[in-house]
Amino acid sequence: FRSWVADEIGCQVMQQDPCSIHDTAYFQEVFRGRFGMHNWVYQEMWTYYRKKHTHLSWEDLQQHWKKSHCDLLEVYCSSDSQLTAQCVQAGMSAKRFCLRDGDLATFHGRCQLYDMLWMLRPRHVWCSPRCGPWSNWNRLNSQKSLALADKIHQDRISENVHLLLCDAIFRLQDWRTGDFH
Repeated sequence: FRSWVADEIGCQVMQQDPCSIHDTAYFQEVFRGRFGMHNWVYQEMWTYYRKKHTHLSWEDLQQHWKKSHCDLLEVYCSSDSQLTAQCVQAGMSAKRFCLRDGDLATFHGRCQLYDMLWMLRPRHVWCSPRCGPWSNWNRLNSQKSLALADKIHQDRISENVHLLLCDAIFRLQDWRTGDFH
């Protein structure tokens, strides 16, 4: 028997003082499930960090993410993107993560990005994933035939990992406090 009152209290405590919760995984799942926020890429990222940095306590982990070593990290960009170039020209520190750095559709490519996020801890992250499957042209083309609609739907499913990754990065930055975007 699951008590909704106990779940609500546990979720509130989880947000305020996660160290006092014995089963954080349970309450995180309740919270995510309640708000439709299940994201396997976000879970993958934190599992990767936990496995790679087992020596860190929760407090050490929070302290690690409070310090930033980069003003901007641009993800899903070309190797000569203007946003990074303009930031550097303005005297800011900026880095890129483009396709040559890793294919973010693969676990290995995402791990390379996770490592870059871990090292740089950027204040701002700019993500611009490919929008093809969701573009207005594809929306229009999906109305032409069932076969084309199915193909576009399959493209969206295969590209969904990129939207989940953008959401995971957003959640990471949001968790780090209001100073990070």
